[in-house]
Amino acid sequence: MTRWLIIALISTCSMAYSQTAADYYKTATQYLGQGNYKNAVYNYNKCIELNPNIAEAYDYRGRAKAGLNQHNDAVKDFKKALALKPFADGYNNLGLSYQALRKFNDAIAAYGKAIELDANMYQPYYNRGVTYLTTKSYHVALKDFDKTIALAPRYAAAYFNRGITQQGLLQYDKAIANFDKTIALKPGFADAYSKRGLIHLIKGENTLAVADFSKVVALEPNHFYGWYNRGSAYHQMEKHQQALNDYNKAIALNPNYALIYHDRGFLKLSIGFDDEGALSDLQKALELDPHLPPQATFNLGSAKYVLGRTTEACDHWYKALNLGYTRAKESIDKYCTK
Repeated sequence: MTRWLIIALISTCSMAYSQTAADYYKTATQYLGQGNYKNAVYNYNKCIELNPNIAEAYDYRGRAKAGLNQHNDAVKDFKKALALKPFADGYNNLGLSYQALRKFNDAIAAYGKAIELDANMYQPYYNRGVTYLTTKSYHVALKDFDKTIALAPRYAAAYFNRGITQQGLLQYDKAIANFDKTIALKPGFADAYSKRGLIHLIKGENTLAVADFSKVVALEPNHFYGWYNRGSAYHQMEKHQQALNDYNKAIALNPNYALIYHDRGFLKLSIGFDDEGALSDLQKALELDPHLPPQATFNLGSAKYVLGRTTEACDHWYKALNLGYTRAKESIDKYCTK
């Protein structure tokens, strides 16, 4: 997300208003720049009490409130600032708070007003692109990221989000090129390697995927998806012990993520390793998320069959079939009494 722009307009107060108002404004702006949002709000309040017609004071107070996640109050301040003096930064900041409130149409409209006032300011194009991306409006998001990059060709976040957008459009090679560019501009950005690795995984390029996910966990050892997805790549490569190790590490980092229990259980089941453990993992997956795809129910049935619990296995297979997993019929026909 674009950082809140801090512009020291101290002279506005000091030249036109009382010194006391200027002092509060100066102090508030210093606190804002330091990320001390509570003290910034307090001092902007004092400045506004002394003179309620300073647009910048409302705008900056809105930024401080946004920093405190008080976005409804921030919106009011941004609107007051814009009523006093329409300016592009103000509409951009208004859009950010609307976006945080998930009022996406209002955010898009605010960014549009910012662009009308300053077509060469890249931030509203970028922020509008992120809003479109959030709502999976990929084609219009792509146009905004293209424009952002045209205006700010070294802005790594724009390439990163353009890559995510192209991934959403299934334009995998273009997405990889954008993640490459992101990494060239920001080589320590773990999520860029993670996103690129995921596309390699989708394309079955498992060796490249492992290399990217290994970089992710080297940069961020507690990166859950780095361990999980590297485990998935190792699984596809039939490097079972490496896959199991990575799944174990991922579960230690996030013990409430259902799908990884399924994948670890399926790995154990498919290689005949720790059948009881496979059953436990597959049960845990469905306890955490009963709405996993029906294949999870089928695999739970298969784990019970391996352990000699045929009646229970058939119950799960019938349930998987009723949920739409047609491959369950083969096991039902072969192992379940009519």
